[in-house]
Amino acid sequence: MLGARGKQVCARLARCGSAWRRSRGALGAHVTPEVIYTIASIGQFTVPCTVSAAIFLLNRPRSSFVRAVLAIIVAWAADIAFTAFFYNPAGIAAGHAAGVHFPEARFDNNTIGTAILEGWLLPLLVVVLLALWRCTQSQKSTVSR
Repeated sequence: MLGARGKQVCARLARCGSAWRRSRGALGAHVTPEVIYTIASIGQFTVPCTVSAAIFLLNRPRSSFVRAVLAIIVAWAADIAFTAFFYNPAGIAAGHAAGVHFPEARFDNNTIGTAILEGWLLPLLVVVLLALWRCTQSQKSTVSR
């Protein structure tokens, strides 16, 4: 469920939907709730990938296993927070702008439950691919010496 802050954001986005359609946003572009929802949908996949890759590619801690576990946990938490505070309010606002009856039902706890249950999978995939890439790079440098 959305907390009090999430409901305030949803209400604010819903009220501003018509104002966004009438006004121009940054760089003279129209920013509608549907565009914001599309950006949030893309962000729901890119945020955990970026966070896990950034943490795994750090030099500290020295142990790559510790970095991998830390990257997966932090990216998982970032995915849950992004879903709760950005994706859900954007989806609710886009639903209101499209005239959908009670869009809160689709973007309530269903998406957060999915993020909790499956949010670790994408960061794990990114970390495994980066670990394999680092392994092949270290083998290439060993062979070339």
